[in-house]
Amino acid sequence: MTNHLKLILSLPIVFLGGYSILYVLNIVTVFPSNENLAHWDVGWYQSIIEHGYQFDKDKQSNIAFFPLFPYLWKISNLSAIGISIFNYCLFLCTTLIISNTYKLTKVQTLLIATTPSLLFTFIPYSESLFFFFTTLILIGLYRKKYFLCFIGIFLASLERSSALFFLAPLIYLIFNNTWRSHSIKPRYFLLILTGFLSVLIVAYIQWTQVGQWFVFYQAQDAWNHHIQVPSFPLTTWRGKYNLPLDTTHSYFGLIALILLCYHFLQTITKRNFIFKPGDDWLFSIVFIAEMFVFILLFQGGSMFSLNRYIGGTSFFIVFGIHFLQKYELKKTHLIIVSTLLASLVSFYNHEEPLIFGLLLIGISAYILLWIFSFTKRKKWYSYTLIVLNVIIQYHYFHMYLTGEWVG
Repeated sequence: MTNHLKLILSLPIVFLGGYSILYVLNIVTVFPSNENLAHWDVGWYQSIIEHGYQFDKDKQSNIAFFPLFPYLWKISNLSAIGISIFNYCLFLCTTLIISNTYKLTKVQTLLIATTPSLLFTFIPYSESLFFFFTTLILIGLYRKKYFLCFIGIFLASLERSSALFFLAPLIYLIFNNTWRSHSIKPRYFLLILTGFLSVLIVAYIQWTQVGQWFVFYQAQDAWNHHIQVPSFPLTTWRGKYNLPLDTTHSYFGLIALILLCYHFLQTITKRNFIFKPGDDWLFSIVFIAEMFVFILLFQGGSMFSLNRYIGGTSFFIVFGIHFLQKYELKKTHLIIVSTLLASLVSFYNHEEPLIFGLLLIGISAYILLWIFSFTKRKKWYSYTLIVLNVIIQYHYFHMYLTGEWVG
């Protein structure tokens, strides 16, 4: 505990120290400030803080964002830098909780802390709170301390609209436990009701300000979130800059979907899965799989922000921890991994063949390093991945500070 705490406390010093050196060497051209931290979604949060909720059915409006994070920011009266520091501290505390709960080594803890898409937890976004609240859910399921699940679901559902995706994982837990043990656990139905209560509270808050109930759903059309046949090849915003991250997380989303389907078949035929999964792992793969399917079917083939919605969550972390700690990797499975990846990359739009080749090689190497870091004893796999993760975080953090789209 003490050693892990020291490790966690050293991370912000190392990250900011490294970034400062890059800034002095003019490798990166901007340093964090209140102005350059306030990009993209921050503007929507600030509009809620300053003007409250507004809705226009013909254009994008802040009604699409849930209130807990902007209200907390308003109460705290923190600057963009201040709320970023708060977010980063909360993220580090949550990482320490995950590390202690799942008994991770120092190296594995570093791998989590440097996961590239978790950079959203230390900018003025709602990701850090969501990361903390959903960690409470997963730890509650893992330790069977269900009061943590109730707290996590209630608060996460006030804070992020993606908490609406908790319904499917909870229904699947009901199915899995009922089918295997022939008993119904009322607690899962109560967790569903808890989520609905939070959504009702959000709907009431928005109704008091715009005069319409459940207007959040009406606002989705303005954001082009409606069911539609995806167009191929798949695309993402900012093309080649975000293609590596979104393609990588498309792959993890596809793997989660395949594992979920396989687990479902094994369950209904009363056969054993490749390992004994806990409810926290099942919750995680259902969330990741449905997020992948939602982005694919509701954004018309534009996979932008998939890295944020999958890789920037505790579900991605727990999915990886359990799978790689409990599953014995075989050489034949590496062939399957590579084949799936090559097929998936080919579905994305590439400006030229060279980009396709480099993307395939780079993502393949990254995913294999990710797998080997947990399944092999040689630490150089892990240290290589940690260094690579930090470089990627610096790159996308710099992109965000310069106003480029990251997710």
